[in-house]
Amino acid sequence: MASSTMPEVYAYEDIDGRKFWDGGLMSNTPIKELIEAHKKYWEKRIGPKNLEDSFRRNLKSKEGKEEKTNGSLKLQEQQQYIQRIPDLEIYIVNLLDPKQNNSNTIMTMVPEDFDGVKDRHLDIKLGKGYDAKTDGLYTDYVNLIERLISLGDNDESLKEKINGILGEFTPKRFITEEIKRNIDILKSTFKIVKVIQIQRKDDDDSISGKFADFTSETINKLIKEGYNDALSK
Repeated sequence: MASSTMPEVYAYEDIDGRKFWDGGLMSNTPIKELIEAHKKYWEKRIGPKNLEDSFRRNLKSKEGKEEKTNGSLKLQEQQQYIQRIPDLEIYIVNLLDPKQNNSNTIMTMVPEDFDGVKDRHLDIKLGKGYDAKTDGLYTDYVNLIERLISLGDNDESLKEKINGILGEFTPKRFITEEIKRNIDILKSTFKIVKVIQIQRKDDDDSISGKFADFTSETINKLIKEGYNDALSK
C-alpha cells in the first residue's frame, strides 16, 4: 500500500514492479470514487434485472396499491419490489484548508517566507474539498427525472412513449464504452441526502511538511482536535 508515501519526504512504494505515491496527490477527497464504489456495490448485490424492474415499478400506482393490499406477497417478492440503490450520507474530514484561515493572527497574514508560501501552496493544491453544489444538482436531476416519468402513471399512451425513450441506447462517448440504454443509467441512480464536512484548521506552528508528520504526538493531537470538531457539528 502506498498510502502516506509523500513526494520529497518518503521513497516510492514498489508494488508489483510499479512505483506509487500516496493517492491523495490525485484525489485527496475521493468523493467521486466513493460514489462510484457505492453504486457498484449495490448494483452487484441487487442485480441489474432487479434494479430495472424496481425502477419501472411505480409504488404509487393503483396496481401497486392493490398488490400490497392483497397482502399475499412473499418476503422475497416484497424485497424485490422496492430494491433500489440506497440513498447516501457523506461525512468528510478535510485535513487541509485551501481557504485562508482566520482562526489565528499569524495565518491571517499572507505568507512571504519560502516555507510559508510552500505551505499555502500545498493547502490549496491538496485541500480541494468536496463541492456540495455538484452532487446537490445531481440529486435534483434524479428528483426531476422521476417526476417526469411519473406523468405516465395514469396515461397509457404517454407511458408507452416514456418506456420507448427509456429503452433507447445512449450515445457512446468512446470506443471501449459499454453500450447502455437510458434505463441502464437511471436504474442505478440514488440521492445524496446529507453532507457533513469537518474542516481542520492549521495552528500557528504550521509548516509545509505537516502532511508527512506521523509522530504519535501529532496524531494524538489531531485525534483530540477531530473529536472536538465532530462534537461541534
